[in-house]
Amino acid sequence: MLYFTQEGNVIKANAHLQGYFRAREVVIKNSVITIDYNGDGKSMYTFTLEKDAEGKLKLKSYDFRYNGAANQMAYAIMAKKSEAFSFANLSFKAGNTIFSFTSNGGTEIINWPGDPGPYYKLTNIGFKTNNDKFLGVTVPNWNGVNVPAMLLEKDDVLFVAKEYDGEVPQPVCNLILPGVSFKSQSTKLATSEEAILSSVAQTLRGSPSCKVVVTGYCSSTLADRQLSWRRVESVIQYLTEKQNIDGSRFIFKYGQPGNDCNVVDLKNAAGGQSGGGVIPSFPSQ
Repeated sequence: MLYFTQEGNVIKANAHLQGYFRAREVVIKNSVITIDYNGDGKSMYTFTLEKDAEGKLKLKSYDFRYNGAANQMAYAIMAKKSEAFSFANLSFKAGNTIFSFTSNGGTEIINWPGDPGPYYKLTNIGFKTNNDKFLGVTVPNWNGVNVPAMLLEKDDVLFVAKEYDGEVPQPVCNLILPGVSFKSQSTKLATSEEAILSSVAQTLRGSPSCKVVVTGYCSSTLADRQLSWRRVESVIQYLTEKQNIDGSRFIFKYGQPGNDCNVVDLKNAAGGQSGGGVIPSFPSQ
């Protein structure tokens, strides 16, 4: 994906591939745009422009030359940024694959079946994920598809997706998470337990639509319930404040039966389980 920006008298091509980004000054001569992607003459893009009957610029021809070999580009189109449509909060379908774009606590998410993850926008025309699994752009048409579409590249496979207004399957969450332990009567997380929660946070970032039940145990006395509450709070507080995980993803449970009083468990929430982000009142009786 290439988009162009002007900086003073200089035109730059901002080129995005999976795992790569280059911003290169373009050479324009006789209606031909040339871009040296790596600055070494080995990866050369060439686009020839012409005007249509209405005097508007259009793409006449294109080529990508790699290590001297031409004709390395199968297809290309040129469009105005204003012709790209917003994909936020929309769903798309490519073949039998349905995916959607949502927002979770300010984080933009692509909900790809079995592989959801956060993304960042590339101006108003596309997106990219930090792990470089996905690269996408919206276009007004594409190679025989005469309606607006999204081009999405995943693992070097190109998907041409159209907007979908049917029911979107909910992502399946099958997280296996470790619990943490506290020293007797303590509510402070040891360094070793913080390391465990750091790994939990990494897992949660990779499954941004999944919620977690955080459970503390023991309820025989008021002191037990209060200690259990504070320990659950400590775990959630660490994940939200230190690891920047959205608090609405945690379901707070304390004073539960069935486990060691000094343990706080983290478990995958059942589908549709409610209560995320709600902190129960501190026990007083």
